[in-house]
Amino acid sequence: MYGEHSPRLWKAIATVCLGVAMSALAVLVKNETAFWVVFLAGLAFIVLGFVEALMANLKYIYDVRENQYHIQLRVIEALTNADAEARNAIGVKLPQFNFVYCEEPGIFWQDTDVPYQIFKEFLQESSDQHTAPERDWKARGVVYHRYWMQIYNKLVEMGLVLEQSAAGSHSQLWKGSGYKRAWSYWRRLPGQLKELE
Repeated sequence: MYGEHSPRLWKAIATVCLGVAMSALAVLVKNETAFWVVFLAGLAFIVLGFVEALMANLKYIYDVRENQYHIQLRVIEALTNADAEARNAIGVKLPQFNFVYCEEPGIFWQDTDVPYQIFKEFLQESSDQHTAPERDWKARGVVYHRYWMQIYNKLVEMGLVLEQSAAGSHSQLWKGSGYKRAWSYWRRLPGQLKELE
């Protein structure tokens, strides 16, 4: 990127100091032409020093980003080579990775990583007034609680559930005919999912 030149901060500081010294010493020169030559040369060194500092900063940023890129590549390679059990363990401990907790590929509800079968369980445990209780899903473990949270957030986003309307054992209230509309999503499944019913 930089050819043979490797920008360093110490070079920038030394160049600026040299430029300041030359500009200051220009006062001692008796000849006016020589004064301007020395003074302008000093200013040129100061400008070159600032350019060197800018290049050193850009090189540092580039090196940091390149290092981060290589670390991310190594992490991705390690995760793709991990077995399903290790990926599930990582997904439970680090939910921000958004790992799917199924060992087999499946079809997921909306743009979540909730399998349709889990969404159906959610609807079956719900009534026409309340959603499935969060407390019950939380008791099943981290994975099920995460599924419940994704379903709830998506239903709120779709306008089917009233946000923060906890009732009973942490059930949420459906908004109008939200329960029937949610079931309509299940009934509109692709043909390959009919065996799940």
